[in-house]
Amino acid sequence: MRVRPSDNLFWAGFAAFAGGLIAFSPLWISALLAASLGLLFSATLSPIIALQAALTLAPLRALLSRVGHWPFPLDIGQVAFVGLFLVWLAHVIRNHKVDLPARWKAAIAPLAIFVFFLLLHGFFAGITFAWLQEWLKWLSILILVLISLSLCERYGGSAVLSAVLLAAMVNALLGLMQFTGLVDSAPHFKIDGQFTRAYGSYEQPNPFAGLMGMTAPLAVMATWGFACRAKRSAHQNDPPQSRFLHHLPTLLSFICSVCLVMALLLSWSRGAWLGAICGTVALVTAIPRRRWASGLIFVISIGIAFAIGFSGALPTALDARLRSAVHELIEIQDVRGVDFDANNYALVERVAHWQAAIRMATDRPYLGYGLGSYEEQYAEYRLANWPDSLGHAHNYYLNMLAETGLVGLFAYLLLSITILIWSWRARAHPDPLARSLAVGVFASWLYFCIHSLSDHLYVNHSFLILGAIWGLLLHIRCQQQSQRVA
Repeated sequence: MRVRPSDNLFWAGFAAFAGGLIAFSPLWISALLAASLGLLFSATLSPIIALQAALTLAPLRALLSRVGHWPFPLDIGQVAFVGLFLVWLAHVIRNHKVDLPARWKAAIAPLAIFVFFLLLHGFFAGITFAWLQEWLKWLSILILVLISLSLCERYGGSAVLSAVLLAAMVNALLGLMQFTGLVDSAPHFKIDGQFTRAYGSYEQPNPFAGLMGMTAPLAVMATWGFACRAKRSAHQNDPPQSRFLHHLPTLLSFICSVCLVMALLLSWSRGAWLGAICGTVALVTAIPRRRWASGLIFVISIGIAFAIGFSGALPTALDARLRSAVHELIEIQDVRGVDFDANNYALVERVAHWQAAIRMATDRPYLGYGLGSYEEQYAEYRLANWPDSLGHAHNYYLNMLAETGLVGLFAYLLLSITILIWSWRARAHPDPLARSLAVGVFASWLYFCIHSLSDHLYVNHSFLILGAIWGLLLHIRCQQQSQRVA
């Protein structure tokens, strides 16, 4: 390809500008700019690198916001997402693949309809800056699904899986170091004055645990899937180096699984633990292909869970937190006038926010007050002893009910059920790795649904990782449907 003089002039000018910016900036900004330019150059070579960079850097938003070392108007997650989108779009245009395949349109239709519904809802409920922020989250998820689908088509599902797990692994390692005291951590997250709850770059243990909980089932099932694939492809006459390479993905996935599960436990998040128990039951139930086997394992798993819970086999601290999490969900009470202290403060505060959401929904039951309006409306519907808003209802379903009404909540539940059904059906995929990942997505999304009963997990750009996971599921589904047609 012939290089034009104008191209040389552009790159020379760009290099001079970047060099001057790095030279005259503070040291930490210079390092950040140099790393960003390196990533940008690498991303031009492969959009998978751009995906990895976006998923890894996006959750640093809360950490950089607390430190105060981010001088740009867009946060790091927004910059990473825009960079990923531009790199992916450039590759799509260069490869002349602008039109979406028909199977992709059918796969993304439920999510696209939900995003369009939220857009229409905004015109009825009133478009505000808060609405725009929340709607852009869902639009970003839709775009990430498309990007992940295209990258799975070109590079295989393992490439997107690796990007998701590596991004979660980085946060898990940070959380483990916080728990052990290897890095400075927040003193208000201390456990009995000794260890610190793991919270990663999220600055809060609960959403950090949400990331661990929705990626741990994927890592566990990836370990199983890679092991099955390695067993199929291994031969007795293979040299030791070849055997090691066959089992290397299994080993890496296993290490990732251990780190993610440990970080989930050390987050000390009650909602995450409850979700993890449900996710584990879902995982072992979904592994068999036959319905009778799945039903039998489900009954046995429930029996084992109850037996452990009522036998007192768990350590006292774990047992107490799990019981309080269950009681919080099934024993909802009016907390007006309830005395609170250091032991029950978090529980009463959370229920107070639930009551505020229910009161909002009582006034506007069908369409709500508008996406992102909970914090604005909280002052009018709050309880007397709770003047400060947490920013959301600490229950995503009640949050959706208050903001989008019964119509919006029904649409969200329909989308959630669709994802569960599709991931369950994808277990019939003939490839062992794809089938294992479908089981992992099923357990991952069920975990997410359970944990959302006590928290809001679409924060700190976790929704970008969620979009990549959904894209991986839709890729498996499209493969499965193509094989049926063939």
